Amino acid sequence: MSVIYTLSPAALPEDSSPTPIISFNEALQFFQTADLGDLLKNIQPTIRRTGLAAITHFLFGPPRLHRELLEERDLVFAIAQCHVDNSQTVHMRVLQTIYKRLIGSKLDCPRFGAHWENIGFQGETPAPPCSSSLDVHIKFIRLILFHF
Repeated sequence: MSVIYTLSPAALPEDSSPTPIISFNEALQFFQTADLGDLLKNIQPTIRRTGLAAITHFLFGPPRLHRELLEERDLVFAIAQCHVDNSQTVHMRVLQTIYKRLIGSKLDCPRFGAHWENIGFQGETPAPPCSSSLDVHIKFIRLILFHF
């Protein structure tokens, strides 16, 4: 069963214009310059192994990440811990970009509603208060990789 959502002009404020699409580079620059210090403290990218587990991991585990990529890895983990902030313009642009690119719409969608479930989010908001916003970031990364 296919459900089509339409937005009537009355549903949008008269002075509103569509939220501009955000590019990956613009979103990345925002997060690179944002204060993520508290989030970086919580990152535990590796598991400390001892004994036989350490030997097995050394011999058969995945290759080690190059040192020059460690900072980027930590940034990805810190971004994944960020919760969507309704007052932050970049966060709202990321959400609108995800929705517009996946649906093919030029119009903004409401912040809350069942339409988010149609593109794979759990519930009527892309950032439920009890869960990590990793889902939002994964969808944005997939969107960038597959549509640009």
